Formats: sequence, structure tokens, C-alpha cells
Amino acid sequence: MHVGNGVAVVDMGGMDARLRGTNQVFAGDIDESMQSFQRVGASRYQPVREFLRILTRSSKGRKLLIYLVINLASTAILLAWCQVSNSMSLTALAYLTVFDLFYLLTSAVSIWSYSRRPSSVFSFGYERLEVLAVFTSTMLAQLGSFFIFKESVERIFEPHHIHEGKLPLGAALAILVHSLIIYSSENLPFQHVIQACSSSWLQEHMADVSESLCHVMPGLSRVLLPRSNPLTLLGCASTFCVLATYIAIDIKNYQGADVTAALCMAIFTIGTMWPMSSYTGVLQYAGTVHVRVRRDANDQLVLAHVYSRLAPMISQLTIQIFKDDWSRSSAYHIINNTSVAPPPITPIKPFNAAAVQPLLPGSGYLPNLTAGTTNSLKAASHNSHNLQPWTSTPYSTPLSTPMKGRSNPS
Repeated sequence: MHVGNGVAVVDMGGMDARLRGTNQVFAGDIDESMQSFQRVGASRYQPVREFLRILTRSSKGRKLLIYLVINLASTAILLAWCQVSNSMSLTALAYLTVFDLFYLLTSAVSIWSYSRRPSSVFSFGYERLEVLAVFTSTMLAQLGSFFIFKESVERIFEPHHIHEGKLPLGAALAILVHSLIIYSSENLPFQHVIQACSSSWLQEHMADVSESLCHVMPGLSRVLLPRSNPLTLLGCASTFCVLATYIAIDIKNYQGADVTAALCMAIFTIGTMWPMSSYTGVLQYAGTVHVRVRRDANDQLVLAHVYSRLAPMISQLTIQIFKDDWSRSSAYHIINNTSVAPPPITPIKPFNAAAVQPLLPGSGYLPNLTAGTTNSLKAASHNSHNLQPWTSTPYSTPLSTPMKGRSNPS
């Protein structure tokens, strides 16, 4: 089997391709088929093996794999408790641990991208994969919130009985695993996005409450006034909703609290993930930007403004200055411009030496030889007889031809 230029050419080994329905089996053909399937399988799992090899080679990668195992185990336990308790709020909290799984995978992609060098296909490196991983994680979290919202609306019209025994255990397990992953694992892409994107409405309300508390208790300013982590706030708010559901069902037997808590958690998740999705969802370009500066502008000031605008968004920024020759470019433009036609050139008539009247002795008059026509030369020769002589030294001509006896040409 030969492959070339995207077309697979199969060598039939001397067999006639038109013969069909035969029972002839060749051992060589079977061996080649088995080898081809083995090669396809090996090439399919080769990137996964290389990815795991890069993770296990570093200490951060090994720690990340441990967190992945813990997260998978806790997510499985929470989903099992969701089936037992029939609670939508606990399901929404389990979806938060699923987001933690994508959070860890984003960190793994970051470790892999830093270990790779730029290639001919990805000449600017693999940093855009990190942006795509963050965007995918936040969008999947919002998609899960929409499913929670849909199921909660259905539960309003078809209520279910909630077994509240697993709610506090699930809340404790979820907030423990969530805090462990957020604060123990190093995730550079998410940390950059959290610092660069705008604050969520949950962060803004938390900042208002913290400022009010700091007016009463100034000692809490070091803890509450700095900008809070939106993922931590999301985990704390979701845990509070689950615990409030447990209290409402256990004390008042209010089954509708579960649906209300699930709706609130879905809104919290969308409000937290939306600023990060809008920040990472823009088009990512890699290339060059040409900025042309006017002649009357300050080029250094323009370059400073360009650098200040692009430096926070571009990790590798290089500015090269090319100065144009304005006069040369303008002249080149005029020459190449076909709409501007040059003025017509008057053809010069041949010079007739016989038509020139020589200088008269003592007259001091020099006829105008730049007229370019024979008629003007005739007029100059005719008018030279009526001129008064100079008072200075007479002008002597070097011509040896006698002055008298020469007539004007007709």
C-alpha cells in the first residue's frame, strides 16, 4: 500500500482487481493488513503517550496527575449521591467539580505548551492553545449551568421528593476538593485571565459587603478588601446554597428550596464564567502591524503609544522602524502616475548658420541666438543696422569673411 499526495494507491500483489467473490486468501495480505492496523493504532495513541510522558517528567505534572485522580474520585462520589438524594442543588455542585477537572486539564495543557518549541506550523508557539483551553472550560461550565436551569424549571412543574441526608456531606466534600484544586495547583492561564478580565457581579457585590464590614471592623481590611478569587467565591456561594437547602428541607420540609438553590447556583456560575469567556473569546492574531506616521507628527510619541497599547496583550512584541524617503516616494508616484501627462514638447527646427547676421563692427550689438527659429534670427539681423554704436571700445568680430557685400537670405 503506497500513499502519495493524499491519494492511497493499493498494490494488489499481482491479483486482478476485477475478480470478486473469490475465496482465495493470502497470508501475506493478512500480515500486511494487520501491520497497517497496528501502525494506525500506534500513531493514534502516540500523542497521548507523549503528553503523559511530559507530565510525568516534571514535579508539577506528577502533582497534577494526583489532583486529577482525586477530582475524578470525588466527582464520581458526588454524582452517585446525586442519584441517591435526587437533589438538583447537589447536582449543580457536582458540575462545579467537573469544571475543576477542566481546570486541571488546562494546567496540563499549559505545562505541555511550555515544553514544546515553535515549529513551522506553529511559528509563534503553542500559547494560543492555553487561551482556547480556558475559553472551552468556561463555556462548558456555562453549558452545564443551562442544563441545570432547564432541569430546575421542569422540577418546578413536576416536583420530586428530596433525601437531604447526603447534602451536607456532598457540600463538605465539594468545597474541600474545589479549594484544594484552586489553591494548590498552579494554573498560569486561569490566573492571568482572572487578573486581566473584568470583575463579575458576584465579585462586585462581595467587594461592597467587604467595604461595609471594614468600616465597622477595620482589622478585616487585609483579608476582605483585596480582590477575591471568583472561583473561590463561586464555590463558597454554591456550598452555602446547598447547606441552606438542607436546613430548609430538614426544618420546614420545604422541597422547593432545592430547585431555588439550583437556579441560584446556575446564575452564579454564568455570572462568574461570562467575564472570562468574553476575555478569552476574542480572535487571537499572530503577525505584524504596520503603522504609518505623518511627517508632521512625533514618531517617538506614536511608537510609545503603540507599545503601551499592545504590550499588555502580546507576550512577544518587537517593534521595527522603517523610514521612508518621502521625496523619492513622491517623485516615484508622479512618474508612475499615468493620469498626469507631461506637457507637449515643441520640436526644435534645425539651426541655419547662414541665417545669422554677423556682428557689425563698432555696433556692440549681440543678436539673440536663443530664439530657436529662422524668422527671429532674420528680424535680429534686420534690426541690427538701425542700432546706435556703443561709446566704449568698438567690438571686433573674429570672422574673416568681409562684412560688406553680404545680403540677408530671402
